[in-house]
Amino acid sequence: MGLFGITLFAQNQFEVSFKDLPKDIQKYVTKNYAGFKVDKAIQQDSKKGKVDYYDVYVSKGTDKTILTFDKKDEFVKATPVAAAVAPVAAPVTVAPPIPKPAAVDTTKRK
Repeated sequence: MGLFGITLFAQNQFEVSFKDLPKDIQKYVTKNYAGFKVDKAIQQDSKKGKVDYYDVYVSKGTDKTILTFDKKDEFVKATPVAAAVAPVAAPVTVAPPIPKPAAVDTTKRK
């Protein structure tokens, strides 16, 4: 038992090539996402070294999706990835011009 009676499991995540994914995952991606590019694949393992799940990142143009597969290599879900949003510039407040002081004639004396 870990800290405060909670058992903690460290998890390991690492990138794998598409060709190193299980064949069932490769077939699913090839069939259902034809024309998409596989950007990367992540394997998530438990502390015991067993596969928990896979995330496969695919894209086609600006359409980006994360495909998640469970430890039995079965499709779980497709999560669309929002396109990066360009930062919006903060509005600029322009102050009115500061009036110049009136000219003072220093040649006149009292």
